[in-house]
Amino acid sequence: MKAIAYLMGTTLKNALLELKKKPSRLILLLVMAALLGMMVFQGQASAPDLELRQDPAQLSAILLGLYLFLMVSVSRQGLSSGATFYTMADVNLLFQTPISPRRILIYGLVRQMGTSMLVGIFLLFQYSNVNRFYGVTMGGLILILLSYGMTVFCAQLTAMTVYTLTAGRERGKQIASVILYALPAVILAWVGLAAFQNLGNGPLSAAIAAADAPLMKAMPVVGWMQLASGAGMGRGLWQLGLGFLLSVVYCVVLIQVILHVSADFYEDVLQATEVSFQQLAAKKEGRVDMTPAKVKVGRTGLKGGQGASVFFYKHQLEDRRASIFLLDRVSLLMAAVTVLMAFFFRDAGIVAVVAMGAYLQLFSTMTGRWLRELALPYIYLVPESAFRRLLALCGQQMLRVAVDSLLVMIPAGLILGASPMEIATGVLARAGFGLLYMGGNILCQRVLGGLASRALSFVFYFMILMVLLLPSVFVGLGLGFLLGIPAGLLGTAVCNVLLTALLLWLCRNMLDCAELNQ
Repeated sequence: MKAIAYLMGTTLKNALLELKKKPSRLILLLVMAALLGMMVFQGQASAPDLELRQDPAQLSAILLGLYLFLMVSVSRQGLSSGATFYTMADVNLLFQTPISPRRILIYGLVRQMGTSMLVGIFLLFQYSNVNRFYGVTMGGLILILLSYGMTVFCAQLTAMTVYTLTAGRERGKQIASVILYALPAVILAWVGLAAFQNLGNGPLSAAIAAADAPLMKAMPVVGWMQLASGAGMGRGLWQLGLGFLLSVVYCVVLIQVILHVSADFYEDVLQATEVSFQQLAAKKEGRVDMTPAKVKVGRTGLKGGQGASVFFYKHQLEDRRASIFLLDRVSLLMAAVTVLMAFFFRDAGIVAVVAMGAYLQLFSTMTGRWLRELALPYIYLVPESAFRRLLALCGQQMLRVAVDSLLVMIPAGLILGASPMEIATGVLARAGFGLLYMGGNILCQRVLGGLASRALSFVFYFMILMVLLLPSVFVGLGLGFLLGIPAGLLGTAVCNVLLTALLLWLCRNMLDCAELNQ
């Protein structure tokens, strides 16, 4: 046990010392701390608006959906590649030592708990919103963060258990898949039935009440963490204790299953760790070394394109195989959250929904196939102008932005009861923000393409976007006050499109030199 304690202490000490050797990470931490402090100060300084105050049951329903998505999406990894708490360095250092598997598993669990908490830090940046609309204090938000971290931890442990029990057993995977998807099916059926029974008299209120019902809080992990989150909304600390107690019992049962049912614990963990390591290495190097066990072969061939336009059809084919309606899972999640925000904040208006959607859209447009293409040699070998090649690379991303805008703003506008003109300009405004994010990313690649530090590139990317967003925000606000909401949204879209075109023109020669993007 002393060896494991020494390893954990040394790892933590080295992580702190690394901040001195890599100041870019320290800058990133300071920027995040400053943004968080600004959010907290803004939430504390602003007076509570009772007219905008919403029912806490809405927040409880939102958290149930978030926990359910995390639980299912993370746990399903156990049906394929598995989930692991370890790195290859842990395998080489620990698995060859005379330390019991139980202690090594506890070491992995402690590390994973810390990682789970760090993943949920983004929730703290929503303090001003949850404080304004639901009256949640910073202490309450921290309790919600603890529930979030516990959900991710339980999901990771579930994935490891599923993988341990079903590795090499196709029948076992089928049974585990049915059990895994039964939980969201029951929850969605319960909520949908409540909404259907009240179609003529507040279906949304009935669905929220059903999602916040005591039956939901009896659901494994997601319901227990929803119960625990109630302590952050002033519903009593006993809910936090009961929810975490049930989740701890759940974790203890799974740990016993892993240690006693699986005779090849080391082999299962080693295989899952190796798969995760190879996938991460392949992703960093821009190659595809890992293929699924079963491959479905559909239509093949690009079916079009000549010269630089081949890359547009190539990305279109790749998106068709890997995405849904040209959108990946992150984009679909952000779209669903935006539509739900329109449900819950119908009194806020279409401008608030567009602003929230633009904020969430940032996380779904930070990456793309065109960015991965810059790390490959093919785009630099096409005998066409650099500007034409750049446009061909961005073509699929532009199409994705258009599809995303239509998919989000049309249902959101109908929910809000907006006019057709407001919906149309809302679609254009969201598309404009998506194009501007892409243009900002191109500018960042042009200026900082050779920067080795990802953390520093991340900081500069957000700083560049904050500057680029200022013109469209001022134009939109000015036209909105003078000519109305549709004019403001249209002005925002036009400003963003023109600014994106300018960025593309200024960065038109970025593909002339491959070393700029390596």
